[in-house]
Amino acid sequence: EMQNAQAEYNRTAKLVQQGFASNTLLDRDSQRLQTAQANVKAAQANAESAQAQVQAAVSKVKTTQAQVQAAAGEVESATANVGALQGQIKTTQAQVKAAQAQVGMAEAQVGNTRSQVDLVKNQSGYTVLKSTGNGVVTATNAEVGQVVAAGQPILSVARAGEFEVHIRVGEQAIQSLKLDTPAQVKLWANNGEALSAKVREIAPAADENRTWLVKVALDQPENPELKLGMTATVSFHQALDQTVAWLPASALYQQGQKPAVWVLDANNTVTLKEVQVSRYLDEGILVQGIDAGVKVIAAGVNRLHAGQQITPVPYTAQASAVVK
Repeated sequence: EMQNAQAEYNRTAKLVQQGFASNTLLDRDSQRLQTAQANVKAAQANAESAQAQVQAAVSKVKTTQAQVQAAAGEVESATANVGALQGQIKTTQAQVKAAQAQVGMAEAQVGNTRSQVDLVKNQSGYTVLKSTGNGVVTATNAEVGQVVAAGQPILSVARAGEFEVHIRVGEQAIQSLKLDTPAQVKLWANNGEALSAKVREIAPAADENRTWLVKVALDQPENPELKLGMTATVSFHQALDQTVAWLPASALYQQGQKPAVWVLDANNTVTLKEVQVSRYLDEGILVQGIDAGVKVIAAGVNRLHAGQQITPVPYTAQASAVVK
């Protein structure tokens, strides 16, 4: 457009110089040329502005690409960090498990150590002998430095203010004794004075001689005449039923599973009579079921039969009723 306006202006200028055109036409073409020049300048300015915008866009693209690359780098770095952290987590978990295992081992070791401490305490307690009460040592059954077995007696201690008499009774007599059974104790060194007492303890089993240890406690332990180791005689007196009679042991006859005796009537005829044995004594038996005055066969009972007539021979210890 500018070239056409310039050419039109030049042509009009020549015509004016030659006198073939007026100045009015020249002014018109000059105005057109100026307008075209202004348009060119405006277009150039627009082009420069557009080029600047393009350059700015290119720069922005480059900046964005750099940011993208930087972000990609950060992503890679973050991914690497995530992998490293995951590795650390696995390592930490393994360390936690190892630490837990060590804690378990330590707790087990603590338990074993406590058990050993308790064992040592118990063992150390065995080295100290303690009496359950005040008293006097009456016997020492071990020497210093001697190795003793569990349960082996080391010392014998007599309780202060408590005196008891130890006796051993046979299988028959033990049946009639029980705890707190009253007794009388006579000391040989005390002119036979009777002291009241009672059964305090009965051994649960017999010894090798088939006797039971019975401990009789005195009711007056503070008697000044009592001394450890004194010899005494113990007797037991129990109330008996009026129907209880003493018989020699040879009079007892076994009828099946029941005890019985042979008795005589007025015609000296023997009859078997069932009885109940109240007590077995060393010197005989106490039975129930025999009335006073009844004659009982005391010997040869295994050769008799019911209804048999015999000639009785007096017995030196003739059966008699025991009355309270």
